[in-house]
Amino acid sequence: MRLLSFSSGLSICGIADYNRHLMPELARRMDAETVKIPIARASRDDVRGLLALRREFTSLAARADSFDVALVHLVTRYWNGVRPVENMFPAFLNRLKRPMILVLHEWPTIPQVHHYAGALPARLAKRALTSAWLAHEVGQLDYVRWLERDMFRRASRIVVHTTELRDRLTATGIPSGTISVQRFPLHEMPAPAWSTDEVLDRFGLRGKRALLLLGYPIERKGFDLAVRALAKLPPDVVLFLVCPQQDPGQRANVETLGALAREQGVADRLITSDYLDDAQLASVFHAVTMALSPFRSVTGSSSLAHFLAAGVPVVASDLPPIRRALEDGAGIRVFPAGEAGELARVIAGALAEPGALAAMRSANARYGDETSFAALADTIAGLAEDVTRKRRVAP
Repeated sequence: MRLLSFSSGLSICGIADYNRHLMPELARRMDAETVKIPIARASRDDVRGLLALRREFTSLAARADSFDVALVHLVTRYWNGVRPVENMFPAFLNRLKRPMILVLHEWPTIPQVHHYAGALPARLAKRALTSAWLAHEVGQLDYVRWLERDMFRRASRIVVHTTELRDRLTATGIPSGTISVQRFPLHEMPAPAWSTDEVLDRFGLRGKRALLLLGYPIERKGFDLAVRALAKLPPDVVLFLVCPQQDPGQRANVETLGALAREQGVADRLITSDYLDDAQLASVFHAVTMALSPFRSVTGSSSLAHFLAAGVPVVASDLPPIRRALEDGAGIRVFPAGEAGELARVIAGALAEPGALAAMRSANARYGDETSFAALADTIAGLAEDVTRKRRVAP
């Protein structure tokens, strides 16, 4: 059995991290390799760039010809954005000849209405070209319908990590037998790179009760809620944000959060760090009091998976995937999504309750033992064997 995985080309992102932990487990069960999808971008005003990128994506799909099955990690924006003509997933699918197991990490992003630029003749020409592209690449003019329904029919099997995604798929007519719902997998943390004392001194956390935020501070992650909640918590409580800050966009997001902290009067209690690898994160997990996942929306979360894998107590938004982890035994306390005051109340309650944090850590240790990439690899290997067997016996 030979499997080719198509994963994010970004070096620092949750999907790339997910694939890095999954592939060694799959490699113990079959011949498994990874292809990274391009991170180069081209807008639909750049026809030459689009055509070059299209050739690159179709050539990647062709690489699966020498494998039995393709494993595709889908976050639509990673395929050169989500707008029609720009999105390269249709071209990739049209060239892919092998059965596909689709790991649907989040529901497809629906493009906003885009007004074509230029004089009227140019706008009309662009609209006509977009229609022609849709007819050719997706076989219809309703791109949203293709994204939310017809695209999934190309998959032989679909793996999701929430019942919410399963229900949305079945509502579009995808047979329930095609869909496999799996817990979001946790991986084993490596040995810490630093001692707890080193972490406390390196990041100025000594004498503080640190609440950890991990990842990009974009709106749907709700990190602004944590800053607003911080103003309602005792002065020895600080936020510790670990986030890549390697390009201007990433730094701008962190600066926006810093501006909110100044507005709330807690700028001195927002501590930030650039990207940390897993061994460094393992060190941090031992030094913080609690982790926060104050998401406004979520389907699967690499940061939450890290927290649970490390046994860190978590306060998180009461959203379906998090509720499911809580019901399965994870050490999480929840608050109504979007409510900064409730977030502060739940954090304060956990900090004040004797034995609460220790109980949450123990619960997460048990949860981590039952939720692994090895279990996910077993599932995917079984699906791959099933779809290839059916392909061999098909007339």
